[in-house]
Amino acid sequence: MTLIEQDKARLELNCTKEEIKSLTKEIVHKLNGRFSFSQLVKVFTLVADERGLFDKSPNTIYQGGFEPSKQNIETINLAVWEMIWDRQLVIALYEDSNISSNLGSTALINVKQNEQS
Repeated sequence: MTLIEQDKARLELNCTKEEIKSLTKEIVHKLNGRFSFSQLVKVFTLVADERGLFDKSPNTIYQGGFEPSKQNIETINLAVWEMIWDRQLVIALYEDSNISSNLGSTALINVKQNEQS
């Protein structure tokens, strides 16, 4: 029997906190210029799913979609803060119509990408 999840599910990842941080940093380095935390989580979810890192229930269709658990999202957030502390990311504190309309939340700027443009 197949179970269909209608609501968005929060799934655990089958990896360590250090592996989550490492994947987060890998994704951030590939993102071009500015992005929001929500965009980062969406890309993280796609990559983690492609790599089979989610603990999905067998015979389950996630019709409402899924995302990392709250605890895993907090680990992604911690990785972002570590990158801010290491001066690899900055928080865009200014209003920019392109940021607010396209990103939907406060933007993060990849310092290395910004230096190259």
